[in-house]
Amino acid sequence: MIDRELLLKVARDFAEEKGRERATIVAGFLIGSVARSEPPLGDSTDLDICLIDNDPPLNYERFQRVSDTILIDCWYNHPNVYQDKPYLRGHALLGPSLYDAVPLYDPRHMFDLIQASVRGQFDVPENVYARARQAYRQAREHFDAIERYRAVPVPVPLDRDELHHLHAIFEWASTAILMITFRSHTNRRQMMQFEAAASELERSDLYARAMEGLGFTEIVDDEIATMREQWHDIYNASNRFHSGLWDEGADLHPTREYYYLRGFEALAEAGHAQNSLLLLENILGACANHILNYAPPEDAVTYLEMYTSWLAQTRKGSTEDFAERVSIAGELLEQIDDVLIAWARTEGVAI
Repeated sequence: MIDRELLLKVARDFAEEKGRERATIVAGFLIGSVARSEPPLGDSTDLDICLIDNDPPLNYERFQRVSDTILIDCWYNHPNVYQDKPYLRGHALLGPSLYDAVPLYDPRHMFDLIQASVRGQFDVPENVYARARQAYRQAREHFDAIERYRAVPVPVPLDRDELHHLHAIFEWASTAILMITFRSHTNRRQMMQFEAAASELERSDLYARAMEGLGFTEIVDDEIATMREQWHDIYNASNRFHSGLWDEGADLHPTREYYYLRGFEALAEAGHAQNSLLLLENILGACANHILNYAPPEDAVTYLEMYTSWLAQTRKGSTEDFAERVSIAGELLEQIDDVLIAWARTEGVAI
């Protein structure tokens, strides 16, 4: 087990060093699983560090490998991002992240004031509902982008954008449920959290419907082990063929390989292999797109065939299959809308 105090020291030292390097940095804070005191998944963790900078750099190295098991993921935001406090409290990602965040570098007490304003009335039902609704709206926007494919044939193999929109529907829809059960949106644990949240609400059918909509229901653990190997091959290929800056496709950066892989393996070891498939497939689609953009055509063919075969396995390989996935996504959104309305009425929130 990685010691949390050691992780906090690494994060604090990093933020303070950046503060000495850049006079425009006014604060730095840690979010994510380490900030929430969650145990590392698969003896690997990342330190999600945000630096508030009056003049954020345009080009910088976002990822830094500390060791085989510790990865720093650092980005910059301008102070203007944090000016609208009601917006922050009602945002499904920013609100919970700021609520749980750990200050790392705060010489002017700017972050203290931001966090205090977010924590004020954070758990009142109106703000909880606002965060759930914000996540639901995000899911709806992604659904609207591909709704036409219920009737119009989608080009196959799927373009990265279509696959991303489908994934995002289920990621944001599940986040809406996480909000009303007082759980945070997460990365590798997202679907496992959603399963637990749906069970708590006695609506396990929502989770089952989501897995059906993603095409994962009938995929068994032995198949998933093989799929992880395929994923690893395609992930490595996307890195091998990459050239230039990582301003696009930062999530595919080679430093993240172990973080992803150990997380997927740990979920499988805990009996949650199916819950790793959404992130596996999401990254896989980005890798395939990366290979298409960077690899010579003769080298790309093998990996694109693997990608096409994967989509067929998860019932996204034909226009008919994808139309069914989109239809189920729409039905799930209607069910979640009903759950949110019922929750609001029970809590006395004006709709």
